[in-house]
Amino acid sequence: MKTNCTCTHSVYDHSDDTGCDAKGCTCSLGFEEVTEVVFNALEKEIDELEDKNHALRVRNDNEYDNALEWAASYIIGAQLSGHGVEVQRYANTMAMSIRAAKRGLTPRALDVCPSCAGKGTYKIGVYSETCSACHGTGTRQ
Repeated sequence: MKTNCTCTHSVYDHSDDTGCDAKGCTCSLGFEEVTEVVFNALEKEIDELEDKNHALRVRNDNEYDNALEWAASYIIGAQLSGHGVEVQRYANTMAMSIRAAKRGLTPRALDVCPSCAGKGTYKIGVYSETCSACHGTGTRQ
C-alpha cells in the first residue's frame, strides 16, 4: 500500500504544523493533507481495479456461455445422426438444460408453498390457520 507523499517521503514524516520533517525536504503539506492525497490516489487505484475485475468477469461469463452453447449445439448435431426417437428427445432435453445453465438468466422463483403462497398460514373467515401443506414453513414440501 502506498503511503508516500508527492515529495516521496512517508505520510508519517509529515507533522501537522511544519510539513515534512525529512532532512532537506521543502514539502509544506501537513499530515492530514498528505493522507488525503494518498487516500485519493488509493481510491482511484481501487476504482481502476474494480473496472478491470468487472471486465474480466464479463469476459469469463461470455466464454462460459459460448462453451455451453457449443455443447448444446454438439448434442443437437449428434442427435441428427440417425438415432431413435428416445435418443433425440434425450438430446433435446440435455441441450435445453445446458442452455438454461447460461449465466445472466433471471433467477429461479423461490420454492414457496403453493397453498399459502409462502406465508405459512391462511385465513378461513376471520380465523388464521397453519398451512397443512407446508406445516407453517412457507416452503414447498
